[in-house]
Amino acid sequence: MIEFKSVSKIYQQGQIALQNISFKVNPGEFVYLTGHSGAGKTSLLQLIAVIERASIGQILFNDKDITDISLKKIPFLRRRIGMIFQDHHLMMNRTVAENVALPLLIRDYTEEESMDLVRQVLDKVGLRHKDEYYPYCLSTGEQQRVGIARAIVAHPDVILADEPTGNLDKGLSLDILDLFEMLHQDGTTVIMASHDIDLLATKPHRTLVLNRGHLVYDGEFSQFR
Repeated sequence: MIEFKSVSKIYQQGQIALQNISFKVNPGEFVYLTGHSGAGKTSLLQLIAVIERASIGQILFNDKDITDISLKKIPFLRRRIGMIFQDHHLMMNRTVAENVALPLLIRDYTEEESMDLVRQVLDKVGLRHKDEYYPYCLSTGEQQRVGIARAIVAHPDVILADEPTGNLDKGLSLDILDLFEMLHQDGTTVIMASHDIDLLATKPHRTLVLNRGHLVYDGEFSQFR
């Protein structure tokens, strides 16, 4: 599914974000990515989505080399990836349903098909009854659920979640983690970055640990703890 082969990322200012990273994520896996703030978690996720480019090494996505993928092919790759951020980047002047439908606009769905998918995914995240609300009318946790719905509405191959519970309290964080667990059970590959070790301990999965840009652990969460 996703494989890093001796990947390093060095920014123009000389900052080394990742050093000689190698790992493989198989289809349908749920993998945690953890480490201190600045350890390289966001950089790693951005390399998968080709928001950033690797400085050294090779990155494979479904056995295809995306390290030097052309600009015109990047949008097609990203159609297979659902990105979820700590800041959900919702459009406040559009309804919940309109926000969720955005990824479908670039695909060949009819309006009827799009609305059917939107209703299905809003049911999944528990917000079907608020499809005509505007995001500013929702709680922080509900807004994050809208962001998740938007990321999964087009049935991506993989979900990349970057600190998706960072602004939420413990109860809401557990709800969001339950949503990811449900997606995982449906067969979606999930890579979730978080520094909240106590949260991850509630539903242990394979864990990658970064420290100052180095991959220092790859294995069972219980052994890491």
